[in-house]
Amino acid sequence: MKKLSLSILVIGVVVLGACATPPAPPAPAETPAPITPTPTLTSPPEPKRMELSELTETKKVIKTEAQGVTVCYQLKSFYSDDDFSAILEKEDEFNSDLMEKFSSTASSYGKEVNNARVELDSEKRFAALMCNVNEVISKTGNRYYSTFEWLTRPLGLDFLDDHFKRYGNQLS
Repeated sequence: MKKLSLSILVIGVVVLGACATPPAPPAPAETPAPITPTPTLTSPPEPKRMELSELTETKKVIKTEAQGVTVCYQLKSFYSDDDFSAILEKEDEFNSDLMEKFSSTASSYGKEVNNARVELDSEKRFAALMCNVNEVISKTGNRYYSTFEWLTRPLGLDFLDDHFKRYGNQLS
């Protein structure tokens, strides 16, 4: 009888298992509707402003002329359209920086700069620094003596130590 009750029990479990409805699979999680960003009004990004220290000269022309014991100096620095536009945006700062830089360089060689001014030419895109440089030429009797390291050294020029051949009073 134990066998029979065990058999009925096993059959009952099997029948109950067959009658039972399996649990429903879990419902898929609801996916939220995509969020569309709300358009915002923004102004276009400002163009990158060029700093004066980033300017690059495309050409440089230096002219000097002696008038007695004073040297009249003129530097014309040419720039690209973008660089010259940056100069025009900060004209006063550019002019001041250019004059100060030259004056500082000349004074480091013991020379004095005066009557400095800057003129800009928008058509040809150049800035012209003009000034007088004193303490460059000295006169003893009918003889004049001058030093120009204030002009040549900052440009990386050294006419005596650059392997020139000397021919009388000329270098070649």
